[in-house]
Amino acid sequence: MKAEEIQLAIAITHVPDSEQRRMLLQRIIAALGPDLRQETSDFLIIRDTTRKGCWPTVKTAWILSMVGSETTHCLVLADDMLPCPDFLLGVKQAIAQKPDVPINLFSMRKMIEEARQRGDSWYLSRDNVWGGAAILPIRLVQAFLDWQKLHVPEKYPHDDGRLSMYLYLHNIWIWQTVPCLLEHIAPSASLLGHNNANRVARWYGPSALSIDWTCGLLSPLKEHRRPTGLSVLLQQANDTMGDGFFAE
Repeated sequence: MKAEEIQLAIAITHVPDSEQRRMLLQRIIAALGPDLRQETSDFLIIRDTTRKGCWPTVKTAWILSMVGSETTHCLVLADDMLPCPDFLLGVKQAIAQKPDVPINLFSMRKMIEEARQRGDSWYLSRDNVWGGAAILPIRLVQAFLDWQKLHVPEKYPHDDGRLSMYLYLHNIWIWQTVPCLLEHIAPSASLLGHNNANRVARWYGPSALSIDWTCGLLSPLKEHRRPTGLSVLLQQANDTMGDGFFAE
C-alpha cells in the first residue's frame, strides 16, 4: 500500500472543563499542521462534557472515526499526546509499510532502546497499547468493538486494556514505532489518577519524515508480555461463553 493511499481518520478525545486541557488541545491541533483537513479523511474532536469517563468517550471516538467512506485507518488521539514534527505525512509512510496491523505510537519501555541500538524503526509487542496513541486498520476497529461488547464489562474503565486484551487473545502483534511519534505532555495531570512525571516517551522522535520505516521491518525484536487484568477478563469471558472459549 502506498502512503498516498492511506486515508487516516483522527478523533481526539477531549475533556473541555479545564483550561489546561483546552490549551493542550490547541497545542496538539497546531502540531498536526495547517494541512490537517487535507491530510486526513476525517478529523473529529470527541468532547466528554459530562465526564462520562475514558471508555465511553474513546468508544464514541472509534465508532465515529469509521464513518467516512474513504477511511482506511483510524487513530484515536488523547488530548495530552503531542505529535512530533511532520506527523501526518510521516505516519502515513509508516502505515504504508504495515497497513494491516495495529500500530502504537508511544512507549515507555526499554525495548525502544534495544531497537534503537539495532537501527530498527519497529519492535513488536503482545500488549503495548497506550490509550490515545494507537492506529487500527478499519476492519480491526469494528472487530474490536464487537468483541469487547461481548466480553468486557462496560464499567471497566481502561480503553487500552480492552484493546490490548483483544489483540492478545486473537494473537495479533502490535507494531511499535521507534522512535515514538507522540509524547505524553501532561503526565502529572492524568484524568485517571495515574500522575507520574516519568510517564513520558522512552525516545520521542524527530521529524516523522526523517525515519526510514523499512529498517527492522523483516525481523523486528519481539516483546512477550501478558496484558494486565487479562486473567480476570478471561474468566469473565469464559463464564459468559463457556469454559475454554478462549485459549492462549
